[in-house]
Amino acid sequence: MPEAKIIFRESNGYTKTTTIDETGYYEMRVAPGWSGTVVPFRIGYSFAPENLIYQQLMNDQPDQNFEASIIQYTISGKIQNSDNNQGLSNITLRYGLAGFVLSTNESGFFTIVVPFEWSGTITPENVGYNFTPQYLTIESVHSDVENQIFSAVSTH
Repeated sequence: MPEAKIIFRESNGYTKTTTIDETGYYEMRVAPGWSGTVVPFRIGYSFAPENLIYQQLMNDQPDQNFEASIIQYTISGKIQNSDNNQGLSNITLRYGLAGFVLSTNESGFFTIVVPFEWSGTITPENVGYNFTPQYLTIESVHSDVENQIFSAVSTH
């Protein structure tokens, strides 16, 4: 996992850091009797376990593995009728380069789950309506993005 690091935090507060190679392997030599916490780190990822704690190490500790998961965020909002601000159900939204599709719920709300640093556009589509804005551009998601509102005007 490129850019991932393993932090070795000694019980006295001193830290050493090593990087993880392309195969996921890491290694750090410590003195006999070492005590401390080993913590994986990469921006945008969570790890299981969050850390490993050691007391008075006297021998090698092979296969001390962590499982990384990319952090997911939500983009949520509503498509509403411009005349009365009531939510519109079953309005199609396309998002991302692959053109993923979802629809608003019965109250006009939508929620899209995206990975850390996702960037893309969200475009509402429905015959019989024009939307303002025509699409939303979202750049490099680092937290939940809420209250994204599209206003729909009937073309009938």
